[in-house]
Amino acid sequence: MNVLSGQWEQAFHVVTQYPEFENELCLKYADWLIENDRFEEASKAYRKAGSQSQAVFVLEQLADNAVDENRFDDAAYLFWLLSMQYIGGAMDDNDAENYGSFIKNFYDNQEKARIYYAYDYVFKYVEEPFTLLSAEILFNISRFVANSIQTTTCDKVSQVRVYYTLAKQAFALGAFKLSRIACDHLSRLQLPDKLQTAVDLLTLMVKVKPFQDPEELLPVCYACSMGNPMLSKSASVCVHCGSRLIYSFINFEILPLVEFKINESLSEVEAIRLIKSDPTTSFTSLPEKKPKSPGKEDKPAIPTYGKAELLQLSVNEVFVCRWPPPLKTTFFRNRLPEILLSRCPMCNSFFHTEDFELTVLRDGRCPLCRQPLDLRDDDFDSQSYETYLLRITK
Repeated sequence: MNVLSGQWEQAFHVVTQYPEFENELCLKYADWLIENDRFEEASKAYRKAGSQSQAVFVLEQLADNAVDENRFDDAAYLFWLLSMQYIGGAMDDNDAENYGSFIKNFYDNQEKARIYYAYDYVFKYVEEPFTLLSAEILFNISRFVANSIQTTTCDKVSQVRVYYTLAKQAFALGAFKLSRIACDHLSRLQLPDKLQTAVDLLTLMVKVKPFQDPEELLPVCYACSMGNPMLSKSASVCVHCGSRLIYSFINFEILPLVEFKINESLSEVEAIRLIKSDPTTSFTSLPEKKPKSPGKEDKPAIPTYGKAELLQLSVNEVFVCRWPPPLKTTFFRNRLPEILLSRCPMCNSFFHTEDFELTVLRDGRCPLCRQPLDLRDDDFDSQSYETYLLRITK
């Protein structure tokens, strides 16, 4: 009766006397949460019932439905939830084969979440009558998606919309070489009637322009200081040194963040204590990477910081990204501390501070993972983050 009337608190109180029915009740509760769009809580309920496969199945169906209905922003959120469900499965499953599969699915769904999140802006730009986004932001977003979909397949991410947006915004910003390349790519695709004339006109206009791009628009790697091609096989790594390129997930600019590792002799707690201490007055140059062309089997050489290097760092230029086990904590250093950056403590996405604060003040949540945020929280310590991980993964 309690279940039929939706009195779940009373139902869980009753089931404490009959623990053999707890899993069944959790499954019914999870189904009810799904019906009421409380997906995160539903994932937790499924896992509590020992039904990891059911949790994954439901989230996959919801994500696929969102894609089919062109709700790409919702799809991004659901793929992010799905990635966290997989990492929770890796924590619970002791089978080595399943463990590897869970980790791979975690990274795959994280990437899909980022792509659909960005593509939502492209889709709305093409389909809606007007946009508030600047040409530069649309250029950054469309270039990010165009590069990302070369290595990650995402259903219903239209190359026509992506390359049309890229060609148009590149032309507006004077990147005529990129605009011509995008137009050439569009010529090999089947265009809808409503875009055919616009693409034909843009193709004619760009042919009389110089075949070059402004240097200031080239994506720069802050690890090796080298410019990257406008279009490459991946949006996430430098083609010269293989370092990760970190984007702001509002304007999609590449941020001056460089990943580093701590020496194996130091614990995470000790490393953070050293970073929080006053920087030493004596100067020792921090290790940096020299540009090189990585081979297919090469892995990027992430600089390793020991005690001396960590003591030189300021707490204001270091970001600590914690993930649920078995994933390791990652560290990033802001190479240009005068540029203020912020990090979502839930999904570890980065943003320009001003953009992030305006978004959180307006929506009260992270734009990517939708977790409620309070700007009064200390981003570096982020005590609420550990609580969140326990809530989402257990």
